[in-house]
Amino acid sequence: MFACFEPLAYSISVVLSWLSRRVVSRRSSCLIIGELGAGKTGLINMLMNEEPDTQYMPTVGVQRHDPPGRGYSLIEAPGSLPDAEIQRIKTASDYDLIIFVFRPDKISTGHYYHRFWTTPPSVPVIVVEVSPGSAAGRTGERLECQLWGRRCDYFPITVRDPASLQKLSVYLDRHALSLCGPKSAIRNAPGSTET
Repeated sequence: MFACFEPLAYSISVVLSWLSRRVVSRRSSCLIIGELGAGKTGLINMLMNEEPDTQYMPTVGVQRHDPPGRGYSLIEAPGSLPDAEIQRIKTASDYDLIIFVFRPDKISTGHYYHRFWTTPPSVPVIVVEVSPGSAAGRTGERLECQLWGRRCDYFPITVRDPASLQKLSVYLDRHALSLCGPKSAIRNAPGSTET
């Protein structure tokens, strides 16, 4: 009598196994942009639990970083990009979040962002201020700012101060979980009609 349930039980176990692999393998992808010397690499070093390198070395080419034990990848765009590469990044759909990095002493920050988007992009944008010293007592806070008329979360952090990174790190973890949880896996399952 129970033999007829064996194929069903097997099918359910196969689907559950596929879902668990999908949840584990799916990673949120964060695009990091900012002009030359804004602090993108220093931010990535901190998120990767590496010692920030204070000697400036410009990033060459788009680079991918996978912080250990995290559900997201960091896609680093170099500060100096030709217009063709900027256009490719603007039309790419392989990232879920944009992290715009700037330093307050860089006066061309707004112009640099404007090279990428003159209207709000289709994915969320957060702003990260990377300072060599404390950011006027705001370090480590989660604040808000306006970027071309769009409300954005804003995180001032200090190089070599892991505590200032805590709220940003929690935000990235939660963002990755919201995108890559079981519901996301079910939505991406073969034959699924859920949107």
